[in-house]
Amino acid sequence: MKKSNIKVNVMEQTISVSKAFYKKACVYGTTEYKQLTDAQRNNPTFDVKFKEYDKKTYNGLTIAKMREYILTQDNSEDRLIEFEAVVTTAKAKGAQYPLTKKWFLATYPEYKESTIDPSEKAKADARAASQQKNQASLKILEGMAS
Repeated sequence: MKKSNIKVNVMEQTISVSKAFYKKACVYGTTEYKQLTDAQRNNPTFDVKFKEYDKKTYNGLTIAKMREYILTQDNSEDRLIEFEAVVTTAKAKGAQYPLTKKWFLATYPEYKESTIDPSEKAKADARAASQQKNQASLKILEGMAS
């Protein structure tokens, strides 16, 4: 049985459709047009409304931001190698961002939280200080080698 793009709610007396479906239904003669007009003809007193989604979005979450976040975590070197492999595989599948984001959110579920745990911040600060110290040491060693 084919899944319908239209949901008829008799209790609320509504016909629910997605915005994408409605846009197609606005074109005379399309399959969507025929489905919607049929539903309206069978339920003349019902109102047409758009479906609502509870989809969580992460504005500004780019692949670069994911890398940046991984660098603040424990075991970041190994995780970064794994992350790069995921990015490469996802790109080959033609869905670089969605598959990478799915892996990232599954691997770092705490990213979904809107607050920063004080211990998490302290660890990130310590790692950043250590990385800066290592970079400074490398510059000194490079200067001695010259």
